[in-house]
Amino acid sequence: MSVISNLSLSFIGKALGAVMQLAGTMIIARLLTPEEFGAFAVSAAAAGLLTALRNFGTSDFLIQTRNIDASTIGSAFFVTATISWSLAFLLFSTRHAQAIFFDAPAVELILGVLALNFLMSPFIMTGTSLLVRAQDFKTLVIFELLCSFVGVSTSVLLALSGVGAVSLAIGMTSNSVGMLFLILFKPPHGLTYRPSIARWAEILRFGGWASGITLLNQITGRSPEIVLGRTLGVSSAAIYDKGAALSTLIWDQIFGQIVRVLLPSFAQEARNHGDLAGTYFRTVSVLFSLLTPIFLFLAFHASPLIHILFGDQWGASAPIATWIAIAGAVISPFAICEQLLVGSGAIRSVFIIKLVQTTAMLSALIVLGQFGLNVASTSLLLSSLIYVTVSQKITLQHLNSDKFSLLRALRSSLMIVLSTLAAGLVSTLLFGYVNTSRPFLHISVGGILAIFAWLVTAIWIHHPVYLFGKNVLLGLVKRRRGSVGIKER
Repeated sequence: MSVISNLSLSFIGKALGAVMQLAGTMIIARLLTPEEFGAFAVSAAAAGLLTALRNFGTSDFLIQTRNIDASTIGSAFFVTATISWSLAFLLFSTRHAQAIFFDAPAVELILGVLALNFLMSPFIMTGTSLLVRAQDFKTLVIFELLCSFVGVSTSVLLALSGVGAVSLAIGMTSNSVGMLFLILFKPPHGLTYRPSIARWAEILRFGGWASGITLLNQITGRSPEIVLGRTLGVSSAAIYDKGAALSTLIWDQIFGQIVRVLLPSFAQEARNHGDLAGTYFRTVSVLFSLLTPIFLFLAFHASPLIHILFGDQWGASAPIATWIAIAGAVISPFAICEQLLVGSGAIRSVFIIKLVQTTAMLSALIVLGQFGLNVASTSLLLSSLIYVTVSQKITLQHLNSDKFSLLRALRSSLMIVLSTLAAGLVSTLLFGYVNTSRPFLHISVGGILAIFAWLVTAIWIHHPVYLFGKNVLLGLVKRRRGSVGIKER
């Protein structure tokens, strides 16, 4: 299947997954207290740091390696199982100490449940990696949707039963159980769980850099909850976590699928010695015209969205959600440079980029956190600006290109971004930033204005995304007319 087809499948699947997660979050947010959410947030943050190490980059190794056989798959499984099961023991054995550290007794039980995911991880990772390598995204998306439904339903039912914060952890674990069952029920071609050490050294060399990158990603994503939970209390961590929820959905449900498809595509382009720079510029431009307007919409409408989705008790999360969304608008189009660099053999460069970003964010978070939660949330914007500057400099050097070529590729998309920015400003002028009296009207009008501004600008400048969508619709109409004509005959 083509990249566009795979992206379409991934987008559809993740859009449905986002709807399920939002529905579950809307219910659970009204059943659990900020303290309970805070206990889960710091537990998930602590487990997330270990999650970065558990597959040791073996997933990307299986996707990218030129030759794959039973010994390669067995070696990847062996390395992943050794690390993941060791981390499960570490997480389980330190759960009591972490509960004392965060002064939250519920953390002990939550970490014990989350440790079960580490036991299942090697089996799940091996199967899903083979599905991605085979570009069987249809099967993968179906599996993910089924497991998401199981996970969300479990969390909601347990929360309704009064189980408390651990209901979220059990929901995550039931998701993993479902994925393992489906992989065993319909295994991808070549799947084996027979351990091997044939290529372990090669996997460790690749995994050293890949695991370091993943660890830095986890630190960047989870450190705000840990730092804020320690300095300002678990309630502040919960408010931050809820403010980040809107942008996290975009990163997980949309961007995550984009990079999953683009990594093998960039790798293939590099192996074929194709126009890697041109492919990168076109992709960044497309994402700039799509993802940045979405994040800007979230930034302008954070208050009514928080009110509708999570309730009045989370109103303090709105300013945090705005700052996080602005940071997403800045960084999201350019973050695909990591897939390009990994796919073309420059994984060390990605590690350097992530190290700079993480250092900048942690430094800003520690300093700004002394001035309160709202000020601390601006650390993400600062680190995003540094990330874009450093990452694009390294990427353009790798492509033997310059910043002016990148800027020229972004010109048309910039006009779309500016028009949607203007739409957001108009919406804010009409309703104000904080609007709890008419939140549905605020979001509806803001959405209509944003879509109208996007479409008018895209049509006016004949943006490639608009032209592609137009051609797809025309093709569907012709196909529909052709099928009708055949039936009539």
